[in-house]
Amino acid sequence: MKLNKDIYRLSVLFIIGLFTLSSCGDDRSNEAKELQEVQQWIYKTMEEHYLWNDDIPPREKLNFFEEPKTFFGKLLSKNDGNENGPYSSIENKNDIPSTRGIPQTEYSYGISFAHATIENITGEFALVQYISKDKNSPAYKTNLKRGDLISEIDGEKINNKNITKLYGDGEIQIKTSKISGSSIIPEKTINLEAARKIDENPVYIVKKLIENKVGYLMYNQFERGKNNDPEDTTYDDALKQAIRELQGVEDLILDLRYNNGGYVTSAELLISLIGPRSILGTKIGYMKSNKGEETPLEAKDHGINLDLKRLYVITSGTTASASELIINCLRTDIPIHVIGLTTTGKNVGSNGFVFKKQSNWVIHPITMQIYNKKGQSDYKDGFNPGIYESGKPNLTNENYTIKEELPLGDIGNPKTERLLQHTLRIMGYSLDGASTRATDTQDIKTYQIKEIDNSANRRRANNFIFD
Repeated sequence: MKLNKDIYRLSVLFIIGLFTLSSCGDDRSNEAKELQEVQQWIYKTMEEHYLWNDDIPPREKLNFFEEPKTFFGKLLSKNDGNENGPYSSIENKNDIPSTRGIPQTEYSYGISFAHATIENITGEFALVQYISKDKNSPAYKTNLKRGDLISEIDGEKINNKNITKLYGDGEIQIKTSKISGSSIIPEKTINLEAARKIDENPVYIVKKLIENKVGYLMYNQFERGKNNDPEDTTYDDALKQAIRELQGVEDLILDLRYNNGGYVTSAELLISLIGPRSILGTKIGYMKSNKGEETPLEAKDHGINLDLKRLYVITSGTTASASELIINCLRTDIPIHVIGLTTTGKNVGSNGFVFKKQSNWVIHPITMQIYNKKGQSDYKDGFNPGIYESGKPNLTNENYTIKEELPLGDIGNPKTERLLQHTLRIMGYSLDGASTRATDTQDIKTYQIKEIDNSANRRRANNFIFD
C-alpha cells in the first residue's frame, strides 16, 4: 500500500541520517513523529465530529505524512463550502500575526475594505468600507475614511499579492486616489503604524431616524466580548445597550452587509432583543449534528425587547452564517424584508478544536446544520432580496436588489448612503418623515464596484461558532 511505502522510504532516510549525523537524524525523526501525530489527531477529530464524515476517505487512501493543511483539505466533502472555497478550515496559530488583519482578529490596521475594480477605471483598489472606532487603531489615527480608494502599498500598485498586507503587517505606506471623470489621480499619502490588537465593538452605529419611528443598527460581527474570551460579554452588553437606545421605534433596519457571522449565543441574544415578545422563552430553531443530535436555539427574556412586527435587513454577498440565522429563525414569526444582495448561503456551523499536544494547530470543521423551529434550512444558495414570511411563498423582489456604488456615502446617513435610503423608500418613508417615498440622493456621477474579495471574508475562519 502507498502508506506502507511512504513509511518505508521515510525509515530509510532516518537510517541514512543516523549514519551521517545522529543528532540531525534524531531531530528529523522527532519532527516526523510529531507531524504524524497532528494528522492522526485531525483524522480522528474529523471522523467523530465532521458533519459529512461519511465522505471522509478511508485511512489507507491517505498519506499521513503530508503537510497538515494539505492533509486536512483531502478530508473535506464536496458539500463543504461554495465557489469561494470550503467552510471548514485549519490554522497554525504561529501564522496568525502575518495572516490575520481585520476587526475581531489578533492584528489589524482597523480597516474594513473590498478588493475591487471600478467601472471604466484601470487598476485594482482596496475600497475602504469602514474604519475602526478604536482610537488605538492605526487607521483611526489617520485621515483615511470610508470610500477612499487605496491604490498603492509601499510604492507598488494594488494587486492580489500585496493587498494581503492590509490584513495586518508592520509599518506601511499607502496612497489613495480619487476618480476624475474616467481617470484616477493621486490624492493622499498615509503612513500606517504597525498592525496591532484592535478593540472593535461590532455595534458600529445605532440611531433613530424619521422622527424616531425607525431604528437603524449596523452590527458587524456576532462577537460576545474582547479577545475571544468566552467569559467576556462586553460586546453582548453593548448590543443590549443599543436596543435600549432604540426603545419605542416602530420598525428596525438591521444592517448586516459586512457581517459574516460569529457566536450563535450572540445570534440568540439579538433575536431575543428584537423579535416579537411572544417568542421569549421558546425554541426558535435547532442545530443537528452528524449523529442526528439536536441542540436547541432559544429566545430568552433579557428584560429588553423591541417586539417587532417585521424586520428590514440590509445584506450583501458577505452576509453569512449567524446573520442568516437571524433571517431564518425570525421568518417563522414575522415578515423579513431582505434588501441588498443575495447572502452567502451558509446554513451550517463549526466548532473549534485544538490539538492539546501541539496547541498551535486548530481546526474548525463544519459540525452542524442549522434549522428554524419549522425545520427549514433551505438557504444553501443564500437569501435572495425579497420578503420572507411564514405560510407564504418566498417573494423575490427585484426592487429589493441594490448594491453599493461610488461614492459610498456616510453609513447611517439616509441623505447620502444608497442602501439605507433605498430601504426607507421601500418602507414608504420620506426623509422629512412624510409617509410617501424617500428622496433620491443628489444627481451625481456614480461608479459600479466589482468586488474581487472582501476583508470580512478573512475574519476568523470559524465564523459561526457553537459553544
